[in-house]
Amino acid sequence: MSDHSFELKGSLFPLSVLYCQDFSVTELRAQLQQKLAQAPGFFHQAPVVINVETATSIPDFVAIKQLFVELQRQDFL
Repeated sequence: MSDHSFELKGSLFPLSVLYCQDFSVTELRAQLQQKLAQAPGFFHQAPVVINVETATSIPDFVAIKQLFVELQRQDFL
């Protein structure tokens, strides 16, 4: 009998990939606000993958998530 509590399937769907070297929340906030000023709603209801391949430090994922939540509340996302 197999355990079906976990299943991983491949799928194709659009998503955005956030590439950065400096994951400081202050810098990310400034950059994201600038991007969203150009294209409001760019991230609305869209999955975002964070690429850490070239990160110079360990990202604070909790703080980054909170940043996205705050930006969403401000109607930037």
